[in-house]
Amino acid sequence: MTVAFNPDAGPAGTHVVVSGSGFTGPVRSTALSGSYTFSLLIDLPGCELIAYNTNAHVQIDASGNLSGSFTVPVNGSCFQGNGTFRPLPPGEYRVVLGVHVGDIGTFLLTDS
Repeated sequence: MTVAFNPDAGPAGTHVVVSGSGFTGPVRSTALSGSYTFSLLIDLPGCELIAYNTNAHVQIDASGNLSGSFTVPVNGSCFQGNGTFRPLPPGEYRVVLGVHVGDIGTFLLTDS
């Protein structure tokens, strides 16, 4: 799979356009199910912080070409935590599609 993010860095609130190819088989099925979309993840001490992106959508055509976008959120919560939201700190986040282990690239969250 190949993926490009435009832009690939920015503060919370940044609108990111995603394009890619090679999304076939189970990855394509998961994305088209509508159950999952793009999320951002970062490992912090005692917390795998996951942020579900706002205004996210994804499409994958029959040839496995991906197009979509998302808006970087302000808050996230610890995976398997108590559901408490916390601000996203600057850093390099994994971008995932579908389950939280479905890494497709990285996004650098910067200060506003």
